[in-house]
Amino acid sequence: MIDEIILGIINNEDIEEDNTQLVKISLFNEMIYMDMPVMFTEMSIERIKERYTVEPRPQIIYSDESGKINFALNMLELKISDLQTYAYKIRESIRMVHPNTLFYDEDFITDQDNKSIQCFDFRSSSLEGPTYNVMYLIQVPEKTLLGNFNCPFEVYTKWRPIVKRVIKSITKGEIYESI
Repeated sequence: MIDEIILGIINNEDIEEDNTQLVKISLFNEMIYMDMPVMFTEMSIERIKERYTVEPRPQIIYSDESGKINFALNMLELKISDLQTYAYKIRESIRMVHPNTLFYDEDFITDQDNKSIQCFDFRSSSLEGPTYNVMYLIQVPEKTLLGNFNCPFEVYTKWRPIVKRVIKSITKGEIYESI
């Protein structure tokens, strides 16, 4: 019953967009640019190793001061031609390992050709409690960006519109065209 109420809230487009200030950053040797909340900083490699004790760890993490709200990014060294199928396989893998995971929007961000970007959001459990997550895949020439956002579930309504703004801001570096 609670999950249905949450889904109703999530699917309601009346959620107000936050006024969080964003700043443009370059990542992966200027391969991509994206907007990031100004209060977020890049997590040190030492802190990443503390937080993610097993491999593979995210290559880059931007986090708020508490370390509880994060954007994690990996540049995959392969171009995935069918992002929709790949995103489906990721969802199914998560579902198999964590059957209590609740998935929300498969079309978290609408991409007209369904080829250059795929996103989905879900609620999972962690040692710190329920967590809201957004996973996204974006094609970059000859590579694929795999991103993840997570925050404590109790603050997801604030962060959901911000995450959409951040993902929509991602562009290819100057040597490439916009995504």
